Amino acid sequence: TPNNDGINDRFIPVLTDREALSVEVFDRWGALVVSLESPEFSWDGCDMAGNLLPGGDYIWQLLLAPGKTRSKTVLHGRVSLVR
Repeated sequence: TPNNDGINDRFIPVLTDREALSVEVFDRWGALVVSLESPEFSWDGCDMAGNLLPGGDYIWQLLLAPGKTRSKTVLHGRVSLVR
């Protein structure tokens, strides 16, 4: 609910033992809406141009750096944007 009330205004993946190399967010039709290469990623419900996106479900994909015993890993999930 990105409405600037300080509660759940941003989607922030929390990692404990690995670093994110990139994060991508897609709409329900598979179109890329956000792509960032930052370990401190957070998403405010806007596209890459800063436009507010409509409420709905979005798919995130996270590329993790190699760990001590693992190669690069891709995680994915769904986040609901409520307006």
